[in-house]
Order: sequence, then C-alpha cells, then structure tokens
Amino acid sequence: MSDPRRVALDILYRISSSGAYGNIGLLSADLSGADRGLCTELIKGVTERKRTLDHIISRYVNKTPDAKITELLRMGVYQIIFLSRVPDHAVCDESVKTAKQINRSFAGFVNAVLRSVCREKESIINSLSSLPEPVYYSVSESIFELIKEQYPAEYKNILEAFYEKRPVSVRANTLKETPYVDGVNEHTDMGDIEKGLFFVQGLSSQQAVKTLNAQAGMTVVDLCACPGGKSFGAAIDMQNRGRIISSDLHKNKLSLITKGAEKLGITIIETLERDARVTDESLIGTADRVICDVPCSGLGVIGTKPEIRYKNAADFEGLYPTQEKILENALLYLKKGGRAVYSTCTINKRENGDITEKVLKNKEGYRLVSQKTIFPGNGYDGFYIAVIERD
Repeated sequence: MSDPRRVALDILYRISSSGAYGNIGLLSADLSGADRGLCTELIKGVTERKRTLDHIISRYVNKTPDAKITELLRMGVYQIIFLSRVPDHAVCDESVKTAKQINRSFAGFVNAVLRSVCREKESIINSLSSLPEPVYYSVSESIFELIKEQYPAEYKNILEAFYEKRPVSVRANTLKETPYVDGVNEHTDMGDIEKGLFFVQGLSSQQAVKTLNAQAGMTVVDLCACPGGKSFGAAIDMQNRGRIISSDLHKNKLSLITKGAEKLGITIIETLERDARVTDESLIGTADRVICDVPCSGLGVIGTKPEIRYKNAADFEGLYPTQEKILENALLYLKKGGRAVYSTCTINKRENGDITEKVLKNKEGYRLVSQKTIFPGNGYDGFYIAVIERD
C-alpha cells in the first residue's frame, strides 16, 4: 500500500511541472479508502490554495527551493493552516521524513520552516483576511479581475463558493427500477453505476437537460456530446423512444457514450465523429431538439477543477469564435418549432449571453425564450443555460 502523502506529493509535482490533472494520477494510486481520502484532500486543497500557501511560505523562505521541496512545503503548510484532521507535530514529522527521501540536505530546512509556521499559526490565520484579494482567494490576477468586473456585487460569494465541498449528484435511470432520485444522494452506492441504476451528473447539468424538454419520439442532436451525460438524460426523458445523434470531435471518446448507454439500457443513441464547428448538411432542419454544450473556460467548475484558478483570462479569447460557430450550426439543425439549449460551465458573460446575443442579432425566425446564469454554491456548479426556439 502506498503512502498517501508521498502519492499526493508526486501528483502535485506533476501538476506543477507538466500540467497534469490530479484526478488522473489518483486513478492508478494503490490506496485504501481513508488514505485515498487524505490524498485527494491534499491534492485538491494544495492546488486550490497555492497562491495563499506561497505567500505564507515566502515569510520564511528567501530563495525558492527545489520544485519537489516547494510542493512538500505547500502540502505541509496547507495541513497546518487549513486542515485540522492531522496534528501539527505529525505534519512536521512526516514532512521531514519525506524530505529525507527526496533530498536529505533539505530536511533541516523543511523542519525549520514548518516549525515556524506552527509557532505563528494563530497570527498567520488572523492575517489572511488582509491579504490582497487575488492572493486570499488564490486565483490569477486576470481571473479575479474578470469575475469582479462582471459581478461586482457577487464576486466574493462566487470566489468563496469555489471552496465548498461538492456532494455527489446523480441522475436516476427511470428506464430501470431504481431506488435513486435525481439530485444529491448522501448514500450513493457507486457499484450501482455498473448496474445502470444511475449516472453521476451535476445539478446544473441536470437543469440544462430538463430545460431541453425532450419528449418520446423526438430527434435530438447533441453537439460536443462526450462523455454523454446530457445525451443519457435526454434519452431517459424520451423513455428510450426516438433518436439521439451524439457527436463529438474526439473519436476516441465516443466509446464512453456507447459504454454508458449500454449500462443504462439506452438503445436510441447513435455516435458520430464530427467537428461541431463544421456544418453537417445532413442534419439541417432535422432536429426537434439540439443540445449545444460548448467548450468553455470552465470558470463555473473551479470548485472541482482547481487548476483553472491560475489560467490567464486572455487565453479564453480563442473560445469565442468556436462557441459562436457551434451555436450557429445548432440553430441550423432545428426543425420549425424546435428548441436548442446552449449551455456552458462558465460564468464568463462573454461566453454566455454575449454569444447568444451576437448569434441571434441578425437571425430571423429564432427567438431567445429564456437565459439564466447559475452561480456556484449549495451543490451547484457555475453554469449558463439559454433556451432558443425556431418559430
């Protein structure tokens, strides 16, 4: 059995050095339930608090140490300041032991820094609220400015909500007899996924599917469909009667939809390798419903993907033409009287209302029925949902 702290350290190092994702590294880790829980907490907590942790460490370090030792210090300071489950002395002892394994010459340095943090723990905690806001909330300057500028009255609540623990939310498979109901389930038996009794889907995504209002016998096109959750939800709403065309740019991911549908007993989904930016002439005017969940910045799901915190908001500019083109195609595929749901897992207005407004501005025969932004918190991810209908 692996040491959860050492596994967490190795994954954190890979995240920092090569942009790896923590959840992928955890999949292959040889850890028991309790150890896996600690490892997961350390990876997520250190990643989402990185700017704050580095500020604290800078009080005691004049020169940036070895990259792995930096991650070890972050992990130690996180446990001392933000995690109460491990006694401070144990954090220090375990960190020193790990430092000896990495580079024995740094053991004394690690011990000195963490002991100092322990001695000054109360004053450190009391000083956090006076830090510059991007450091306190541990986000990049550009993402902080974007959220504050767009939501001046709500930005603090939004940034605080990213730290909330997300419960497991499920969509019940009513095609089978199931003890589950849609929403948060405190005692979810993950083995029931294999039985097809439910699938995991966030509350905000579930709202987008419900808004689609797919009915039995309809033809539904799902653009950018992988890993398939919205297609599955639509199929269940349709009582597995009708036709769903689930397309995605990445052919290798389409098997996720096929396998998921098999578990759930869904037989009406067809998978298709397609670039949603390119108009598919064969789909024009064929769909009663179109699911248009586009690639986005992910600013609404920072709570579950903390790596997004440190992105440069300027890099989102390339997404806007893609989102616009995909929505334009989605509307082409609608029959008269059909409905498209455009959704994103971001709260960035430039990817949301600005896109729907721009696409609809000079397009006759289509109307915006409703739009809403869901703020993160209370079990929900940040999300945008717009309903567009063809007259």
